[in-house]
Amino acid sequence: MSNNNANKNNFPELRKSAEEKLSIRVKSKSAQAEIEHELNVHKIELEMQNEELLSIQQKLILSIKNYTELFEHAPIGYFVLDKSGIILNVNIYGSKQLGIDKNQLIGKFFTVFLNGESHQDNYYRHHNLVIEKNKILRLESECKKKDGSFSPVMIESSKVKDEKGHFKHLLSTMVDITEQKEIEHIAEKAFNQEKELGEMKSRFITMSSHEFRTPLATILSSLSLIDSYEKTEDVAKRNKHSEKIKFSVGELTNILSAFLAYSELDKELVKNEPKTFNLVRFIEDLISGTKIKKPAIVYKHIGKRQDVFLDSKLLFICLTNLLSNALKYSSKAETVEITSIINSSENITITIKDFGIGIAEAEKMHIFKQFFKTKNAETIQGIGMGLHIVQKIVGIMNGTIFFESELNKGTVFVLTLPNNSKN
Repeated sequence: MSNNNANKNNFPELRKSAEEKLSIRVKSKSAQAEIEHELNVHKIELEMQNEELLSIQQKLILSIKNYTELFEHAPIGYFVLDKSGIILNVNIYGSKQLGIDKNQLIGKFFTVFLNGESHQDNYYRHHNLVIEKNKILRLESECKKKDGSFSPVMIESSKVKDEKGHFKHLLSTMVDITEQKEIEHIAEKAFNQEKELGEMKSRFITMSSHEFRTPLATILSSLSLIDSYEKTEDVAKRNKHSEKIKFSVGELTNILSAFLAYSELDKELVKNEPKTFNLVRFIEDLISGTKIKKPAIVYKHIGKRQDVFLDSKLLFICLTNLLSNALKYSSKAETVEITSIINSSENITITIKDFGIGIAEAEKMHIFKQFFKTKNAETIQGIGMGLHIVQKIVGIMNGTIFFESELNKGTVFVLTLPNNSKN
């Protein structure tokens, strides 16, 4: 009995020890679980960070790829240069602009591919200024291609820095501006034509007012004098002034005819309508209709053939103008010579030679321009349109005209026209 009672008395202590041991075991398991939980969390965090890094890496790779594609396939030339101006990199378009493979460009001075020392020196200064001022600057230049040709380009350069703010490289873009230059050239040409037209209008007003004033003054003067000649013995005087009036009216008619001819030529209304006629008789009739008697007109036709197939109206305008000039500008000479020939090559050649004032060497290039008069002919009546009209008409007739002249010794105009006559 005593042993049983002793065991009963020890039971609470045993239970307490057992519970403590159990508690220790539970706590041990809880700490392990917590450590395992933390490890699992860190593992998941690392996996998530890894995924994020992979995503960033992929985006970075894609960004680099996009940048590379933009660089390589940009529609302008990109040239990456070091501080000395040596090409470090170039895109596809830049390579195409020069017609040289990319590998042959890298390591070369950029200026080598510019046309001439002037453009090379300009770019050298431009390159240094961009680095010094740290500004985006532009330069108009010319690039030289592999085939030896060159084209106008616009170069724009900027300095690129590294993360520490130090010089990394220079970026020069190159754009072909050939079309722009052509447009500028067209615009400039149009502006010059407009300016020239304005000057022509001014010259026309000045010249025409002067040319009209002279014959009109003669007409008015002669009319007033005719009224004063009432006696029978004054008939000769009246007739003299009547002739002056007729001549002045003829001059006015010639001026108006020149303006009309110019207007029709300018509007391309004049057509070449050839027909067969006798050239010798045609020139003889033209000479007989000329009222100026001095200098005398000497005409000679070479060869037996006389029939031609030309537009007689257009030929009349040409020869009338040429002959009128020859007579006006050689009033002190004794003769003006006209020669015609129909040669074996079916061409008609007509020359009109005078021994008058001639044309200065410096003025010869302007002789066919509208409203142009040589300095030594400024006092001689005329509007400076005759030779311009003649040249235009000769072109319509598929012919040519040239001249030779020496100051104070005379001038010869040679007119060559195609003849299709079978006679």
